[in-house]
Amino acid sequence: MRKVEYAPLVRTKMKQLKKWLTEHFDEKVAKKVLKGMVSDADKLGLDPEIGTCIAETYDIETEYRYLFSCQHYLIYRIERRLPDEYRGRVS
Repeated sequence: MRKVEYAPLVRTKMKQLKKWLTEHFDEKVAKKVLKGMVSDADKLGLDPEIGTCIAETYDIETEYRYLFSCQHYLIYRIERRLPDEYRGRVS
């Protein structure tokens, strides 16, 4: 399973979204939406290609993908890292 890493901007945006949802709905709705989004993001660790490839959909050159979650888009990219045991090996 891959590790899902959040950019600092994502953390800020999630806090802003929680605040907005709480103000316009209530804290219960805010927690439910954020929990769903985090749950969907965690699924990317198991299968990072479940999201839609933006390059294929819109015929543009980009490595980013998106996943629609709780009426919001999660934009991400897959880092092609080698497992630790293969780093630094010369064949």
